[in-house]
Amino acid sequence: MIEADLHIHTTASDGEYTPAEILAAARRLKLKAIAITDHDSVDNTEEALAAGVKAGLQVIPGVEISCVYSGEEIHILGYFMDIKDRRLRELLGELRQSRHHRLERMLSKAKKIGFRLKPEDIEYDGVPGRAHLGRALVKKGYVRDMAEAFSRYLKLGGPLYVERYHISPREIMEVIRGAGGVTSLAHPGLLREKKLVGEMISHGVEGLEVFYPLHTGKQVKEFKALAQKHDLVLTGGSDFHGPGSNTISLAAAGVSLEQVRALEIRIKK
Repeated sequence: MIEADLHIHTTASDGEYTPAEILAAARRLKLKAIAITDHDSVDNTEEALAAGVKAGLQVIPGVEISCVYSGEEIHILGYFMDIKDRRLRELLGELRQSRHHRLERMLSKAKKIGFRLKPEDIEYDGVPGRAHLGRALVKKGYVRDMAEAFSRYLKLGGPLYVERYHISPREIMEVIRGAGGVTSLAHPGLLREKKLVGEMISHGVEGLEVFYPLHTGKQVKEFKALAQKHDLVLTGGSDFHGPGSNTISLAAAGVSLEQVRALEIRIKK
């Protein structure tokens, strides 16, 4: 039974919904808990926490921080951090600044290709990312949809791709744990090199996002067994960004409240 969706994005990063809209949708689906896991941002967390109290729904402070490791994108989810932790805020500030510079470089590349895009064409409220540029490409008619935007231009190594801020998975985990949080490897099934999952475990990740909309039944079974073997918390979520971003709906994947409690227990270890 899906009682909690632990992977949700809001307008603080590349999501389309505000915290209030997320909470309203979660209540309609009768969820009991959600985690706001914006990319490199906790700006909407306090608003979400307050809205959760009013809605009678548990809101877990979270974040998703990514890096490139061994030629692949590694996404680390953090849960239950102190969002006012100094080092966490410093890192998020550095990441925010790097994202603005990254967008400038992507726009420069787009101009060289022949795309007529201006900075004001990229609409965002929080930290800018590839999805915001992708939406602009769709709006301008350069691509049919977000899937084409990423597959043709924005994927790792694509014509408009610009390297991320340089940080290692281990450093990301250390900052999250230093802020009192618990870490989980996001969507391991999307990694081309499966050995990287083992490497993240050796780096000290405490959870594995077993339940994810794009994971096959076989992958879920394998990751569940792997998590149990290494005493990792099983996490899961939809990676919801909004109705216009993809076809994945809120609560398309998730976990039971029992797994949420397992995350809370892990904080105390």
